[in-house]
Amino acid sequence: MADVAGPPGERAVFTDLTHDLTGTAITVRAGGPADVPAALAAAGVTADLLTAWPSGSGFETRFVVPRDRLAAVLAALAAAGRRDVRVEDVVRLAVHGIGIRVEPAVVARIRWVLGEAGVDVLAVSTSNRRITVACPERQLNAAIGALRGTFATESGAGTLRDVEVTRVERRTTEDAAARVGE
Repeated sequence: MADVAGPPGERAVFTDLTHDLTGTAITVRAGGPADVPAALAAAGVTADLLTAWPSGSGFETRFVVPRDRLAAVLAALAAAGRRDVRVEDVVRLAVHGIGIRVEPAVVARIRWVLGEAGVDVLAVSTSNRRITVACPERQLNAAIGALRGTFATESGAGTLRDVEVTRVERRTTEDAAARVGE
């Protein structure tokens, strides 16, 4: 475990790098930013990493849903009249730690390193204990390599480059189903 200097009296401590292969990103061209959440609610599905932006005459909204709920989400979007839909399997990579949101350079560094590795960052979510990035599943190896290279211990703790990753965990749809049954 290593730490990164943050605001006075606070330090970000990094402990784990995990990835989760249970998500599918859906991008929808919709009339307004509320159209998609309403369709998701109708399907009884909670979206993760939801982002929306103006595009042409409406909005584009991207979100991640569990792969096993994809058919229900697509049916709900079709019922809501949303036919311009793109689907892509994604991996959610998470850098875990304590106080990582207090260090503004962390998210910037993660996005920069992934961009340099040719990884498309589709969405980012932050909390005090985790920064989650969604990227295309086909870019998983490049993303993990870039993040491990960034968070590898080289010359001791103290800088973002020197953060030690103590565990890399792979989660699949089957793993998630097994955990629900536990």
